Amino acid sequence: MQTPKKVIRPQSLPDPKPRFSQGVLSGNTLYISGQISVDSQWKVIGEGDIEAQTHQVFKNIQEILKEAGGSLDDLVATTCYLTDIRYREGYNLVRRQYYANNPCPPTSTTVIVKDLAVKGCVIEISGIALL
Repeated sequence: MQTPKKVIRPQSLPDPKPRFSQGVLSGNTLYISGQISVDSQWKVIGEGDIEAQTHQVFKNIQEILKEAGGSLDDLVATTCYLTDIRYREGYNLVRRQYYANNPCPPTSTTVIVKDLAVKGCVIEISGIALL
């Protein structure tokens, strides 16, 4: 018997061409699609500024978690894609702020990629949470 799945799509994160789910909840596991630095109008926030983009990405992740009934403390794994190794320091600076009070921060993999799907974005983070 297959576990029922639920699409998680906060109103604050519309997909301009509905082609994927922002999150999928299967049982108590939430799979979060890669989040980029866009707002509800699909406008890139913080172009050229890794810290501003990282904050927006975490804001988007928090919206998905909230819609599913969770919080950042529920993340167990993340994968971060950066378009340049030089962005790693700024990303880590912001990430530490979001996990400062979490006694068990999620696992983290960082990958350097040539480009991302949306022009102007330099960071994308996907994740898995247990709710």
